[in-house]
Amino acid sequence: VSSVFAMRLMTKLAPTGDADRGLIVFTSSAGGMNYFVDVAYGVGKAAVDRMAADMAIETASENITVASLWPGWVDTEQVRWEIAQGENGTFGKLKPGAGTTGEGTFEYLSSTVGTPIQETVLFNGRTLAAFAKDNKKGQFSGKVLPTSDLAAHYDILDEKNWRTPGAFTTRWLVLMLFPALQEESKLPMVLKYVPDIPVCPTWLTKVFTGSPRFM
Repeated sequence: VSSVFAMRLMTKLAPTGDADRGLIVFTSSAGGMNYFVDVAYGVGKAAVDRMAADMAIETASENITVASLWPGWVDTEQVRWEIAQGENGTFGKLKPGAGTTGEGTFEYLSSTVGTPIQETVLFNGRTLAAFAKDNKKGQFSGKVLPTSDLAAHYDILDEKNWRTPGAFTTRWLVLMLFPALQEESKLPMVLKYVPDIPVCPTWLTKVFTGSPRFM
């Protein structure tokens, strides 16, 4: 509903023929592709991703960009509260699925809270602001945009001058295998010398584990 009213304002206030008349961004996650948390969570994220893709087709003639942002593992008050609940929290009750094995997932998530593996709120905000200011952002309309990828595109760093790597990238693997490199003093070296290359491209993950799955 809010998108409908937003579009009406954009088309009314922005000059006709303007190459950049507005931006609508939905907040989603990889839960839209694979099972995570529960049914309602995944269905909601999948719906948001599809809405961005379909809306982009209809807003193209109006030069309004619509995209779905995929923040990663973000350090928020809610996340910290859930982790503090242990096995009784949302993350402690994760069931096995395409996106998680269930067993060991809580231990992994809790061990990365507050580390360079986790994105900060400001990191996401800076990335989104850079995206909004880009006059050529229309090239991303209808797409899913992981914050880590978008941040790399705009060369965005967080408040610690660090760019959180995407999951299952070379930089992420190095940090997981060598925890000593997660120290703040060593992050500039990691950022400079360790490339952030996907070990398994997202599109490949989508083909083999994402939904919908055909017979």
